[in-house]
Amino acid sequence: MAFYGLYGGALRHALLRLKFDGHLYLAPLLGNFLLEAAACLPRPDALTAVPQHPDHLRRRGYNQAHEIAKALRDLSGLPLQAQLLARDVPGPEQARLDARNRRSNVLHSFAAAPNVAGKRVWLVDDIMTTGSTLAAATKALLKGGAARVDVLFIARTVRDAPLSAMPQSNVNAT
Repeated sequence: MAFYGLYGGALRHALLRLKFDGHLYLAPLLGNFLLEAAACLPRPDALTAVPQHPDHLRRRGYNQAHEIAKALRDLSGLPLQAQLLARDVPGPEQARLDARNRRSNVLHSFAAAPNVAGKRVWLVDDIMTTGSTLAAATKALLKGGAARVDVLFIARTVRDAPLSAMPQSNVNAT
């Protein structure tokens, strides 16, 4: 796991502008922050972003996590494989839910593609609040056969669940 900073100040402002106002020009800056944060992690075989459900993607028009992952790809030369993870189950936006409902909202939302088997993956997202989305996505990738999943996100909120609540990313799925 790697992240750049706490969700506050100018970092919060940049993330909100990207996420809700479509300021996609911020993605390269945020991707650079993420590349700096990820220097401690082993190099993966592929990058993938936390996907949005297709209905949500149609409404927003873009996936901010994917935009950050594209910038990270451009900066690192790592392959971006967006199809490794899908969000097949619709649900309300996480931002509108409390911590308990966030966990149940994403519990079975993700499915890994068969070609994830054996891959070491960096899973990219913008903000970690409770860790529920990243935990569910990581579990799906490991269940799909990923050899290792490291999660990368730009910022975490101050009131996050402890980092120890995240699934062990380097455990082989059985």
